[in-house]
Amino acid sequence: MERIEDGEPSGATKPAKDPSGSYRWNSQRSPLLAWMFIVGMGMEPEQTTRDDPVHMDWIFTTPFEFRKRFVQGLSDSDGCARVHVVEICSVPNAVFTTRLLLSLGVSSAYTRKEYGNDLRSVVKNEEASRLPIFNEFTGSYRYRQLMHTG
Repeated sequence: MERIEDGEPSGATKPAKDPSGSYRWNSQRSPLLAWMFIVGMGMEPEQTTRDDPVHMDWIFTTPFEFRKRFVQGLSDSDGCARVHVVEICSVPNAVFTTRLLLSLGVSSAYTRKEYGNDLRSVVKNEEASRLPIFNEFTGSYRYRQLMHTG
């Protein structure tokens, strides 16, 4: 895998209040990655996670700790801590992400629409720090930022 030129803001994120680009990677396809993509994420080979929603309802039957770590991984890559809330930009999976947060007992979670598109999952900082929404073991800058604003 190698990193290629970063992408400019596009699609539903382009007209957002705080548009952000994307990191882009080029990788080879392996049988394991294909299986994860098709079976684990419920995607067709021609689909992309940038344009097509995942089909992962199986995750709602997994233990709390598994779902928590999944959300932490998602948050560490696509989340940001603001003054009062944490936002996870998960186009086109904002509704799925909000459902996942609600399944973890994060009652303040909701999906924010911008320009008619489901764009971000939003959680109040107090609840985000109790989960914690960012991984406490990695001590990422997002985790440290959240703990200082919460």
